Amino acid sequence: MPEQVETMSQPTAATNVQSGGIHQDQKATEGLQAEATEGAGLSQQQPQKDPPADKVETVDPLKLPEGLSEADLKQVEEFAKANKLSNEQAQAILERDLQLQNGFKQQLESQIEQTKTEWITQSEQDKEIGGVNFKQNAEVARQALDRFATPELKELLNKTGLGNHPEMVRVFARFGKAMSDDKFHGTGAAVSTDLHAKDVLFGKRGE
Repeated sequence: MPEQVETMSQPTAATNVQSGGIHQDQKATEGLQAEATEGAGLSQQQPQKDPPADKVETVDPLKLPEGLSEADLKQVEEFAKANKLSNEQAQAILERDLQLQNGFKQQLESQIEQTKTEWITQSEQDKEIGGVNFKQNAEVARQALDRFATPELKELLNKTGLGNHPEMVRVFARFGKAMSDDKFHGTGAAVSTDLHAKDVLFGKRGE
């Protein structure tokens, strides 16, 4: 029985051409995909450009709260524009500034009134002008002030409360005593024995 010889079929030229064409198509497809991927990556990495300066939103005119000045308003407007704040944010800053200013003003006024009260107490307890003779000394000082002080000085003492300072009371009391008592008390002005320090000193009197 004749031996069967196995033979391997050789690829034909047509098969080689087709195989080569398939490989070339795959390489072309892979190349296009790679280029598309790189292009997408570049587009994602590109930084976003800032909007033109002329398109930046500006702050609308703000309402000036009563108690603040035009200088305060201008300062807040410039700050708001530089930091691109909204109109509501800038207005809130103005309202906050007003609250801070009012709080400081109230604190200062309270300190001034407390100081005035302390001056009155010091005058009443002073060894020279205070004690049992305080009211009489304060009245002599007030009469000297009324006669010789200028209106401008009286206004200053009234506004600042310095008229109640013990040194101010002392100097006018001494000045009054250095003059003839008849010149002050001979006019019919009597020294009241029930006046409080606030009434006989240089602060505003209810006359």
